[in-house]
Amino acid sequence: MQLTIDEIITSKLPHLKIGLIRYRGATVSESPKMLKGRIELFLEQLKTEHELANISQIPQIDYFRQCFKALGISPSKYRPSSEALLRRVLQGKPFPFIHSAADVNNFVSLYYLMPCGLYDADQLSGSHLTMRLGLPGETYVSLAGKETSAEGKWITADQRGPFGSPIIDADRTKTTLSTTNMLHILYLPDRQKDDQDPLSVLQAIADLFVQMNGGDVVDMKVI
Repeated sequence: MQLTIDEIITSKLPHLKIGLIRYRGATVSESPKMLKGRIELFLEQLKTEHELANISQIPQIDYFRQCFKALGISPSKYRPSSEALLRRVLQGKPFPFIHSAADVNNFVSLYYLMPCGLYDADQLSGSHLTMRLGLPGETYVSLAGKETSAEGKWITADQRGPFGSPIIDADRTKTTLSTTNMLHILYLPDRQKDDQDPLSVLQAIADLFVQMNGGDVVDMKVI
């Protein structure tokens, strides 16, 4: 599966790095107690490290807010998904446990403070994906079940149209308990946690995902 990043995005975000991981033969289930416990412990750590009033001062949060601004997207009106999730945690709202695959994805998003999208690869149309800005009049049904305008938004599209975004993903490619083959798209911040290199970050994410969901990693790269 190939991903092409549109020149409009690369010209405005010349330092952008996108991580891709493909998984095959996974088994999705309710998250095991070990994962839930690790997530709950980490949430408490986040609450001690960060304050809601100062969230925009976190380097990774600021990085993606600046990316949105460079693309002409208001980060206050349309928040990066990682920031929205962190705000939820700092507001004392419960972590949105869904299933073992989605929970790993959301944990990774919080841990590295970066937007992450996990998709059912068998629901993607075609083998060539494009990351671009949404076209005039373009829409998709989001994970919230609402018809959402993609116009001018940062999206990733297959042959059927938008399915992914660092704001909110489409419902048609969401992972479920019957999903076995998945694509992970990771929007990598310019400053990695503990100064890890991007491939090391992807490897750590892939290792955790396979540990919790089984299956194999069939492709992993940074573009």
